Amino acid sequence: MEDKSGRQELYTLLGRWLKLTEAQKKVVQQRAPVEALQDVIAAQEELKKEIALLPPDFAGSEDGCAALLKKIQEEEKETRDLLEGWLSEVREEITHLHQGQAVVRAYLKQETAPAARFFDKRR
Repeated sequence: MEDKSGRQELYTLLGRWLKLTEAQKKVVQQRAPVEALQDVIAAQEELKKEIALLPPDFAGSEDGCAALLKKIQEEEKETRDLLEGWLSEVREEITHLHQGQAVVRAYLKQETAPAARFFDKRR
């Protein structure tokens, strides 16, 4: 009896892990704020700790458990790939902004450049 409830608990935890992985993928696809991604990752880490507390004999290689783990691994790989793409886009944008900043600084340092004047439109 305890064996079945332990296995059921494992399947429940793995199901939650899969849902969190899918949520992480959705957050990355939507380019949501980093805080949302951090929340999902923190929830995944807590769940992994819960799974680690289960007795080792429940983590056997049953067909259902193995299939669920395989699905989780696939989702996590897809999410990592999406995240890598997103991060490379962010890096490119940061590089572009730094280059623009350097160009503006160089322009303002030229002696022939008109004096830069900034106005507060609220006044």
